[in-house]
Amino acid sequence: ADLIDEQIQSYTKDSFDYNLGLNDCGLLFQHHTPITRSFGCKWFNEVLRFPHGRDQMSFVYSVVKSGMYNLLNRFPKCEFVVAAREIGHKIRTGMTSLHSG
Repeated sequence: ADLIDEQIQSYTKDSFDYNLGLNDCGLLFQHHTPITRSFGCKWFNEVLRFPHGRDQMSFVYSVVKSGMYNLLNRFPKCEFVVAAREIGHKIRTGMTSLHSG
């Protein structure tokens, strides 16, 4: 709890808006652009800075700080679960691969 409190205090000091909520980040697709690379670096640094498993807080914080918040597309978790099951099924049965080419 102390480490989570430290992360919350740090983000509060930086005027982070907690009303943005948390994302369930089970799946992340991105087109590699300067802004998404900035986000990726920021998020990676935050996970290293607070390495106690609260990547949901650092995810939203990093999205906002990199200027991506209004560019982020979210979809309901139920859609993720269906997609994950379908992809998992196809990979287990050899119908598809995660790697193209």
